[in-house]
Amino acid sequence: MTVWDTDRFRTRMTMKGHEGAAFGVEFSPDGRTIASVGEDSTLRLWDARSGRSLAVLDNHAGMTFDLAYAPDGRTLIMGINDGTVHLWDVRTRTRRATLDISAGTVYGIAVDAGGTSLAVANSDGTVQLWDIASERRTATLTGHTLGAITVAFSPSGSTLVSSGNDTIRLWDLDAGRATRHICDVVGPAVDRDRWRKLMPDVPFDTPCSQTYGDIGTGGPARRPRFRVPPDP
Repeated sequence: MTVWDTDRFRTRMTMKGHEGAAFGVEFSPDGRTIASVGEDSTLRLWDARSGRSLAVLDNHAGMTFDLAYAPDGRTLIMGINDGTVHLWDVRTRTRRATLDISAGTVYGIAVDAGGTSLAVANSDGTVQLWDIASERRTATLTGHTLGAITVAFSPSGSTLVSSGNDTIRLWDLDAGRATRHICDVVGPAVDRDRWRKLMPDVPFDTPCSQTYGDIGTGGPARRPRFRVPPDP
């Protein structure tokens, strides 16, 4: 791996240790450490100033294509080609958790600016959202037909972008805004059958009546409630 001086456009240092290609590299939020993963199934930490090897956290993880630090720098997250994501405690250098993502390969991961949500792009074409604190999946986004490769949050965290072998897709993560858009299209009343066709994975909760006011009473409009249950 090579670190470049972007002001002078020249090499600062070269770090050797991976056997084969290094697929993913990431600076820690404080800029002091570089984490890398690659073809040799290792997760490595390097001193960002000297290039000195600091640690090999995992030497049998499986081929890894991407990794990301949580914004506070305490957690390092890596996606594996066996369909799992590993969360590492950087301070203790121990694996904190393993998330079972899919039966395919994890290609891309991203953490939002608040450090609360993890997005995972998978070879099966899905993009999954996970709550980092509870280690629970909160949503599965479908649409890519040839695999999802990379994923990134907008700075505000309200939009997610994913790319695959077929398309680049933008996802609106603001549940309230999505609900209001649906209500604008279908009107203030949605019966159970219509709800099931529009949002089969979300429990019937008649949010449009809450958006436009109590139907038939002329009551004031209230902010819609919207719940996306975790996948079983």
